[in-house]
Amino acid sequence: MANPEHVAQLRQGVPHWNQWRSQHPTLIPDLRGPSLPVGLISGLRSLIVYLNRLTQVGILSVVIVFVLWSLGSTIAPKAVTLLFLINQCLLLGLMMVALVVPLAIVGWAVQMIFTVWQGHDLHHLSLQGANLSRAKLMGANLDGLDLRSANLYAADLRFAHLRGADLKQANLSRANLLLTDLQGADLTNANLSQAWLIWTNLGGANLQGTVLREARHPFANFRAARFSHTVMANGQIRDR
Repeated sequence: MANPEHVAQLRQGVPHWNQWRSQHPTLIPDLRGPSLPVGLISGLRSLIVYLNRLTQVGILSVVIVFVLWSLGSTIAPKAVTLLFLINQCLLLGLMMVALVVPLAIVGWAVQMIFTVWQGHDLHHLSLQGANLSRAKLMGANLDGLDLRSANLYAADLRFAHLRGADLKQANLSRANLLLTDLQGADLTNANLSQAWLIWTNLGGANLQGTVLREARHPFANFRAARFSHTVMANGQIRDR
């Protein structure tokens, strides 16, 4: 969740924001969108660890039963019964996952609605020339924003919404754009060198003069994107 103090500073305008950033050079702005509750994330991680260990025990049991059966041991039938019980526990664990994951998604959706109502949505701000370097913007709504010449160096923009955003000459080098929606965004002369563009949606984006040198872009969507004097990830210039 976004830090309310940071959002309040940003709402006072870019000049004030940049001055505040210069006064706190080590501060990492937290302007994230809604996220899953920490307790729920911890619970999911514990459940995954539990299932992983249970699977390991199940595999080990199968190996033991196979060895005992091969040796003609009288313990083999009891081992089979134990294996059956372990498999039943594994099935119960999978049922728990099937129940918890949908509840987590519903909780995330509800939290997003409340976040927008509480004013943590950045959708109506103008951030032209804003210093957002290393900012936490995961899941933030930046659709259609004016981000011309903004400094987003090493910013965390995972799952963020930037549809139709104006990012001309913006610095997005080393930014994390995993699963970020940049459909129709204007990235003319923007710097995305060494950026993470995994599963990023760049459909219909304007990439004229964009620098993508050493950017990682597996599974990125470039459909209908406009290329002109674009420096690609391998350093070659693509013009069409």
